[in-house]
Formats: sequence, C-alpha cells, structure tokens
Amino acid sequence: MYEFVLLQFKMHRINEEQVRAMVPQYLTAEQAETIINGPDA
Repeated sequence: MYEFVLLQFKMHRINEEQVRAMVPQYLTAEQAETIINGPDA
C-alpha cells in the first residue's frame, strides 16, 4: 500500500491531508511522513 500511496502523491492525485488520513489503517505514521517529506528528508 505504501508504494501505491507514494505514487498517487507524486502524481498529485492525493494531498498531504489525504495521506495522513490513511494512518493507521493503511500506513504507519512514519511511512506517511516519508511520503510527504520525501525519502531524503
């Protein structure tokens, strides 16, 4: 699910609020922050 959400976020199909709404059902808080901030942050 992480990869799917990451791709959707990169394509601007979902926003930060929508990514955070997927915690804890689909993502961990750490995964959500990595998606939002980028893997290098």
